[in-house]
Order: sequence, then structure tokens, then C-alpha cells
Amino acid sequence: MDSEEVREIEADLVVNLPWKLKNKGIRDVVITLKCGVTIVVRVSYYVGKKKRKKRGSRLYPGLVILGINDHCTPGLASEIAMTVSAMDSFEEAQANLYQRGIFLNVKTIQNIVYKWAQRARLMQKAGAVVYDVSLKGRRVVISTDGGRIRIRKNKRGKKTNKGRNRYHTK
Repeated sequence: MDSEEVREIEADLVVNLPWKLKNKGIRDVVITLKCGVTIVVRVSYYVGKKKRKKRGSRLYPGLVILGINDHCTPGLASEIAMTVSAMDSFEEAQANLYQRGIFLNVKTIQNIVYKWAQRARLMQKAGAVVYDVSLKGRRVVISTDGGRIRIRKNKRGKKTNKGRNRYHTK
């Protein structure tokens, strides 16, 4: 992180962003590794020049260069995402990760997974994901689960005695 090469890449990254950032010095950042160990690293910290209250106006370019987002390594984020997708709930995923020595609360797990999915969708839109597997000569099964799909359509007019909307359904 302290090498001249990394500093040059950081400067390039900051200059090429669509918004202006101001260097606020070096900060200590806690990063969680895939094995669950936390370390502290010192990295440059940048903030949006105008008083931007939106998320994303803060940046640690050194961590971005290394692929570290949400204060955890890419390996840990991938592990968390796979665990959450295999479990029925975030609480089960937390218990599973806890058994493997990764101590994170449910809110942190949710944030990591949601941001991981958001980055994956952006990469798909950008065309960075390439599927090399051909399905020729293979049997493909496609299934859907509509368990969370909304099938009710609210009726106009008076509500029920309990204050609920009346509805139509197929």
C-alpha cells in the first residue's frame, strides 16, 4: 500500500472518476480476511469535494485497487455470498459462518451480500461475464419459484372492518 506504484494507480483512479474528491489523509481501516481474522491497514481516504450526502462519496482507492469492498476481502465476500445463497435465512448463514470462525452480525452479512449482488449485476450489464459452457447435447432444466411474487391486486373502494384492502386474484 505504501509503494510508489500503488500511489500512482490511486492517483489515476481518483483523477478519472466522474466526481471530484478531496484527500483527507491516511486512515486506519479494519479488514476481515477469508479466515475470519481482522487486520488494520493504513490507506488514503478521499471524500467528495461538494457536500455530497449520498453514499459513494467516500473512497479508499488503495482498497479498491486490491478489490477489497465493504471492509472484507473478495474471498470472504464470495464465501459469505455462497453461504447465504445455500441457507434459508441470514441468521442460518450467520450461524454457519460462526462455526467456521467468521464472526459477523446479520446486518453486516446482509450489506456484504446485497453489494456483492449489485456488483455482479453491473458486471453482467457491462458484458464482463462470459459464459464459455455450451449446452449443445445436454439436457437443461429450468424452473421458477413464484413464492414471493405478488398475485393480489387491490380493489378500489371501501376497506374491510379490520382496515385491510380488498383484492382480486387469479
